[in-house]
Amino acid sequence: MFSRGVPLLLAIAGVCNALVPHRIAAARSNALGAFKSNFPPVDGGPESTTDKPAAAATTESDAASDASRAALEASFAVEAAPVADPTAGAALLDALTGKTKGADLGPLIDACEESYDKRSFDEKAILGPWRLKYQLDGKKAQRSQKLLAPDKTGFPADSDFITDDKGRKVFRNVARLSKKRVAVIADVAYEVSEGIPNRLLSDIVAASIQIQVGKRFGWRPLRIPLPLKGLGWLDVTYLDDKLRVTRGNRGGLFVHVRPELDK
Repeated sequence: MFSRGVPLLLAIAGVCNALVPHRIAAARSNALGAFKSNFPPVDGGPESTTDKPAAAATTESDAASDASRAALEASFAVEAAPVADPTAGAALLDALTGKTKGADLGPLIDACEESYDKRSFDEKAILGPWRLKYQLDGKKAQRSQKLLAPDKTGFPADSDFITDDKGRKVFRNVARLSKKRVAVIADVAYEVSEGIPNRLLSDIVAASIQIQVGKRFGWRPLRIPLPLKGLGWLDVTYLDDKLRVTRGNRGGLFVHVRPELDK
């Protein structure tokens, strides 16, 4: 049962230790909030300057933020809504769930993304459980991400958009290393960007290896903390009630379906 999981477990632990020096210091009290400031709101918001004294001098930083905000406003103003294709999602879903055999996923994913209006993103629609069906890593992808891909572990990987016990909005990623006993679990806190409507600004807030032993005796799973930290973002490039396509800041492409559709 552990023949595949143990080597991966050791590899992941090594990768995590190597990642520590490259992560943002834990002393930052509000890392996600600080990161969010890099994406100015399109229509005012908490960073609005209307309450500043009229005579205050505009700094170079303020000017850069104003220019960035203006560029975003202009891009949304002139961007035409894509032509919706109601068949695009259905075609990709059929290919992912095995109803269509031998389909080339690339063009199907492209068709979904081309038909999706990112300004229509509804955060409520992404809530709940999802199962990873397709992963294409970018050149800058972390080794741990590559090692935990389902095609490497041989087991499913899930994510669940929830509110955790601390009241944070998180998506909980679960990568299984065995059928039932061993999994790597990472909670990623997120906020929707005010400047880019389909972007989720993210921060890894907890990660551990969970080992289930003695379940029949009522024992709780053994959790070994992992030093995974990092800020990033996830762009939702297609979303409906059964299917979502996302792209990460390191160039990764991920396609998920609702778990009940993955028979």
